[in-house]
Amino acid sequence: MKSNAPNKNPRRRQTACLSCGDLATLGCGKCGDPFCGKCIFHTPGGIRCQSCAQLRKPIQYQISGPRLIITISTLLSASLILGVLSIIPTALIAQIPLLNIVGHALIGYLLALVLSKLLEVISGNKLGRPLQITGLISGLFVVTGRTIIILTLTGGVILGLSELLMTGVICIITWRRFE
Repeated sequence: MKSNAPNKNPRRRQTACLSCGDLATLGCGKCGDPFCGKCIFHTPGGIRCQSCAQLRKPIQYQISGPRLIITISTLLSASLILGVLSIIPTALIAQIPLLNIVGHALIGYLLALVLSKLLEVISGNKLGRPLQITGLISGLFVVTGRTIIILTLTGGVILGLSELLMTGVICIITWRRFE
């Protein structure tokens, strides 16, 4: 015969989520604190509460301020120098129209590889948005170096499609490399 008395089973206790206060249906795999399905954090070690999950960026995305400043200053000065030096091969191919465009794209690719490797070495193999932005700015500094030399030699500045193509190649490669 059934009784109307409430169930006194200790396993049926109602507990509240420590994060939001809803009904807790799960427990942290590390500390055992109760939490609900909305407050769950999946980690390689299992489900965790917010305090045990310790959501931090992976170490390869953490770059210190002083190292970032050194990286930026070194890369931007190297970009200006590479921009100045890139005038030599592009001047040799400037007279042939198709070779001019393809040559600028190839030179942009080679410059992007050099800048990416330099950025990688100076930053200590780090990744992330600050280095992506530094790569974009370095592409602009290559064109700035080229513009300074063109302005000095000719007295005027004409940025053509080939310079924009070279800058675009450098920016895309350095951006994708440091995602």
